[in-house]
Amino acid sequence: MAGCGEDASDRGGQGENRRWASVNGWCGVRGRRVTRSGVRQLRTAALLYTGMSKGLSHSVAVLVAFTVGAVAACAQPFGSAREAGEAVIAGLNQLAPRASGAGSPAFDPALQIEPAWFAAAFLEAVPPAQLEGTARQLAADGRYEFVRVLDEGDGGSWSAEYAQGDGRLQLSVSIDGDGLIDGLFVRPMPAELASLEDFAERAALLADRFAMGVYRLDDEGEIAEVLIERSGDEHLAIGSLFKVYVLVAAAEAIEAGELAWDTPIELREPWRSSPDDGMFRTPDGESLPLSEVAELMIRISDNTATDHLMYTVGRDKVEDTVRRLHSEPAATLPFLTTREMFRIKLEPDRSVPERFSVAGEAERREMLAADEGKRMALLMIPAWVRPQYIDTIEWFVSPRDAAAVMAEAWRMGERHQEAKQAMTRNPGLRLGDRWTAAYYKGGSEMGVLNLTWLLERDDGEMFVVTVTWNDTKQEIDRSAFGLTQAMLGLVEAAE
Repeated sequence: MAGCGEDASDRGGQGENRRWASVNGWCGVRGRRVTRSGVRQLRTAALLYTGMSKGLSHSVAVLVAFTVGAVAACAQPFGSAREAGEAVIAGLNQLAPRASGAGSPAFDPALQIEPAWFAAAFLEAVPPAQLEGTARQLAADGRYEFVRVLDEGDGGSWSAEYAQGDGRLQLSVSIDGDGLIDGLFVRPMPAELASLEDFAERAALLADRFAMGVYRLDDEGEIAEVLIERSGDEHLAIGSLFKVYVLVAAAEAIEAGELAWDTPIELREPWRSSPDDGMFRTPDGESLPLSEVAELMIRISDNTATDHLMYTVGRDKVEDTVRRLHSEPAATLPFLTTREMFRIKLEPDRSVPERFSVAGEAERREMLAADEGKRMALLMIPAWVRPQYIDTIEWFVSPRDAAAVMAEAWRMGERHQEAKQAMTRNPGLRLGDRWTAAYYKGGSEMGVLNLTWLLERDDGEMFVVTVTWNDTKQEIDRSAFGLTQAMLGLVEAAE
């Protein structure tokens, strides 16, 4: 599960894994608006993806950089943004047949979309190593077929609609003065919704289980009005949304004088998690300040950063935070690290996840203690192609729990700029102009998708929006992103 991005005005969605969406789980950069045929552009670009299990589940790229391998010495400029966009599509289509075949294509080193096409600032913001396999994942649903031009731009920007399988996607691209790509945006074509109830009905069809809540908050962050709620007290798997509890616990430890935002956190081999995280590549013994580790955990949903912060704060203290903010803490204790979740689900001895699934809290803690320090079955990660124990081995939160922990993160952000920066650098999806601040975290793994925001509007109103899908049989259809984006527009206009 994963995510990344920067300020809410110009970046898109999830976050937290690889058909990676600008949302999980989504790598972030600061965007800016420019007046170029009314198209928002980015000075640099980012890959934002949902959830925690990067590369393991189905998301949609919303704002994505295609850079794999070493940066070419000589730039290859384009004559127009349309030419650049068509080159990207051609590269994806070149990958599509292999991406949909058997095997583990996400780790194929073949380069189809050249780093030399991109501006230096773009590549600086999104290191090639971090985006390995992204283009292949975007192609996994098949070839892109041109439908129509949406905006011709003025040569420096271009937007078009493409069909891919049963879905429709919008590609927008911009180039700088040197003819290099400095912005690339891919998202589902926005859905049309009549009401929040219309959203709930359509969203519920996408998975076996669905829960959501849209809550208006008062000045203290408490729920003042329920705009809509479905299964508001039902605890579903939420992926990387659990990382907000870790952030809150870290801020509480800082306020208690036990830690500081500049406390160095040394990378330790036993705390490494999934192998495609930014902090995972930090050499043993090197340190990062707590503030940077916290931001990596939230902004790009870095799993190794998450586990290092959780162990630094202490699982017991994180669980104290869970008990305070969760309506039914026993539903999600012991609170797993990401490494533990991967380790248990990917254990070659399949009796281990089976036993863990039915064990009580005390036995689970014994199993975790006995398993500590063992190496993960990382080679199994590419083969994770169906939901794995999502109803028993995960983190479980209800819509009202999500509202409570997001409100607490907002309160911490009011007191600590570091917490606010971590929570607002990745907006999840591309948001409307009336939102002045967006606290966001999403999460996903195969069969799980959560998108959660605390949003501040230009009239001072504040809302929590949280949606969760769980399906034990299949991945969540990526039309969930387009539906959610349309629903956010309804909330933006709510009276």
